[in-house]
Amino acid sequence: MATKKATVTIANTEIVIPEGIYEVTPKLDRSAPNGMVKEGTTKFLHVGNKEVRAVPYDESRRAFDTGFYAQSACNIDIPENKLKEYLADYNAIRRKYEAAFNVDCSETNLEFWDTYRYEIYTNKTFDTSDPKDAFDLFHALKQGKLCNKDEKDPTLQKANYNITNKQAVKTQAEERAKVKSDAIVTLNYLATKKQDKLTDIIEYMGLGSTKGSEIEVVLPMITQQIFNEQVGYDFSKKFIETSTLYDTKTGLEKIKFFNELQKLLAKGKIERKAGAIYHEGELLGNNIREVTEKIIKDVTEDGFRNRMESLIEKYNK
Repeated sequence: MATKKATVTIANTEIVIPEGIYEVTPKLDRSAPNGMVKEGTTKFLHVGNKEVRAVPYDESRRAFDTGFYAQSACNIDIPENKLKEYLADYNAIRRKYEAAFNVDCSETNLEFWDTYRYEIYTNKTFDTSDPKDAFDLFHALKQGKLCNKDEKDPTLQKANYNITNKQAVKTQAEERAKVKSDAIVTLNYLATKKQDKLTDIIEYMGLGSTKGSEIEVVLPMITQQIFNEQVGYDFSKKFIETSTLYDTKTGLEKIKFFNELQKLLAKGKIERKAGAIYHEGELLGNNIREVTEKIIKDVTEDGFRNRMESLIEKYNK
């Protein structure tokens, strides 16, 4: 019988048990020397170094701070309405470990906790299908030795290391690669079959007019944007979304009007003043996109749309 997957929240980090693979990564320390800040690491977390940690003893309770009990000090920040649920998840991790190693992990078992240790070091992985890895990862998170890269809690931010969900990173990388691949397919189709549509899309995305340009010039320009390391994924998504928008009646109107208004602005027939768009003293809208929306939504005879169409016809045709 297959084991049901569960998502367990441990100190603000969500862990999938089983079948979760998590990697310890260096944490950025802005107080470290400049070279280490550039590498995104702390002062002493080089590959090869490791920390060996134990679960602390709580003198006030005469018990170890295991996190398996409501009274455990490390559970103090768990909301009351979540405590029962979290403890059930935590003790499920404990029971699997106890069964695998035939040990008793109760908080007063000095014989076990006096000798229990877990290790943390850069590039170490925890596989939550392994009872020991799941148990060690639980304590590393619960005792604040690891945290998410984007952790907001100031107490948890004191951890020396970050934890990364390797499967989530892989899935994200695959998704980004697919979006870029789809953008290339779309680009090649438009370049071959619908160059006017491609020109309109490029203008709408703010890359300037390519009307009259050879397709051999346009293709490398867009391809470079798609594969740009910093903006390629977002550009690819927008490129695909704009192409899809173009294929709807309203979307095509929106793109066409937007591009025509940009030309009017470039020719000085409408103007941008104090952050808004004007024509002969009349406020048209806060920006070109807003003016475009007003045109699309206007259905009155001789209204805003007709006036803008006349202006476009007069100066852009």
